[in-house]
Amino acid sequence: MLGIDGGAFFGRNRGMRIVCCFALLLAGCHTRGYVAGTPTVPVVNDHDSTPRDGHTTSRVAAREETPPAVETESSPPPYRKSETESIDGVNRVLEDIYFAYDRSEISSDALAALQRDAELLCDILAEFPGLKVIIEGHCDERGSAEYNLALGDRRARRAEEILRVKGVPAGAAQVVSYGKEAPQCTEPREACYQQNRRAHLSVKR
Repeated sequence: MLGIDGGAFFGRNRGMRIVCCFALLLAGCHTRGYVAGTPTVPVVNDHDSTPRDGHTTSRVAAREETPPAVETESSPPPYRKSETESIDGVNRVLEDIYFAYDRSEISSDALAALQRDAELLCDILAEFPGLKVIIEGHCDERGSAEYNLALGDRRARRAEEILRVKGVPAGAAQVVSYGKEAPQCTEPREACYQQNRRAHLSVKR
């Protein structure tokens, strides 16, 4: 009996050893690839651009590079009028100065016109110093030719004095009197006479 029981005991123990070995084998299957003492390393997706260790990856740095500056054509220089264009432009806007009958005094309206003329003349003379300002004295048809030549001269010189005070260089102005020989209007009426009693300004080379 004892022999039989001892055999049964050893038989049971061997069965238990088989079961334990089988359990260990299953546990080893679940821990395959794990080595004790070796820290696991997280797998980083190659497409992930999140910085590691406080440093940006080369992929992020490549995206954040400043694009090269694009060269642009410089603006063309501003257009500058020629001397001829400037002369024509100024002569179109210079104003005549008008006088009362048989007078050479400057009225308030004439003074305002001379102020505007002086500004135009100073600008063009600053750009083209070699130009000349011609101041013509004119009269209506009444009176003798000699008298009107003298009156036209006084009118032109009075206008030249005002221009000089306003800044036009004295050496740039030339005074000439036409008397009644170059009328602007030829009808024998007061409105026409008024147009002829004037000082006419122009710019020439």
